[in-house]
Amino acid sequence: MYYRPNGVPEEGLPYPTVYVRSPSGYVEGLSYDVEGGRWIHIIRPPSGVSKEKSLKLYLVGKALGVPFWMGPMEGPYIVHGAYSKVKDIDIWGGFWVSGTFEANLTAPGKGTYTFYGHFIFDRAIHRIYYRGSASGTGPMRGPTGGVLAFSCIIIFHEDFYIMIAHSDNPTPADFPKFQHQGRINFPHRNASFTFNEFTLESLGNPLQPDGFKLYGPFENGYVNLTGHVVAYWPPKGWYVITGTWWDPQAKHDWGRAFISWEGTIKLGDETINVSNAMSVGEFTRVVSSSSQTKTASESNIGLNTELADARWTCPMQYPISMISTSDERPLQVQRKYQSAFLQSKLKTP
Repeated sequence: MYYRPNGVPEEGLPYPTVYVRSPSGYVEGLSYDVEGGRWIHIIRPPSGVSKEKSLKLYLVGKALGVPFWMGPMEGPYIVHGAYSKVKDIDIWGGFWVSGTFEANLTAPGKGTYTFYGHFIFDRAIHRIYYRGSASGTGPMRGPTGGVLAFSCIIIFHEDFYIMIAHSDNPTPADFPKFQHQGRINFPHRNASFTFNEFTLESLGNPLQPDGFKLYGPFENGYVNLTGHVVAYWPPKGWYVITGTWWDPQAKHDWGRAFISWEGTIKLGDETINVSNAMSVGEFTRVVSSSSQTKTASESNIGLNTELADARWTCPMQYPISMISTSDERPLQVQRKYQSAFLQSKLKTP
């Protein structure tokens, strides 16, 4: 990875930039426009490759509201979760920013597509608390095993963004307090509040929930939302692993979910009615050997649905959507945008 503090002016990016170069010559970069609060993500083809064979991306994300900080990048950190294979905990610091984006994607032989919608950008540093090394950290990899058991969720709405992170200690060890923090932004009202007194309840299968309840107060307001999972990642369901250092027969997993939320948010004397608010979350779950439950593979909520075909059951308020092709041919996307998120296999008529 390379860093250019003065950016790449010749590419119209006079901002601090990090980039990598693939063996085939493609360049992928990320620039930050400090004054404009913009994150610019590009993929640039190597020189000499024809347009018909080139993949090219230019995405601009505009941050709205106050960043959600888990802690300073240099520490002190907060506890993200307990490792499944070793008696230790994952600690982290960093931030999320949320807002809107617009992107132009040129696909080889397919033309250029324009996308817009909501986005989230996160940057975090993970550390192993007791052993002092970051080697092997991560949700589901390395000698430390998975990080259990956390919920990280962002809810997108044209009036607000909610970002929360919560973890439970599933072990018998007396570890330091696990993370529980949140933030709610109302960018069009120029208002932002900490949201640390929330309660998050999982519904359905303990290993792979099919719904959630989120409620609790913030300064001069209250959140009361119910979410229903419309699709999972991986598409066929969260992969279940057996065994932890404290319970050889415990089952645990990792996965993401796309969630539709409804309910109300009170802000002062105003009530915001929420319907079909888009959301994405990342989760790990663990069930002890003494608990009687069906595994995630037995859940019947969309586990055999390909991601490219997943749909909301009703129109979304503010979706990610495709709007045009390079030759201005309209795509087969309904006006109310039934798709919950960008399809992975995009086709023009």
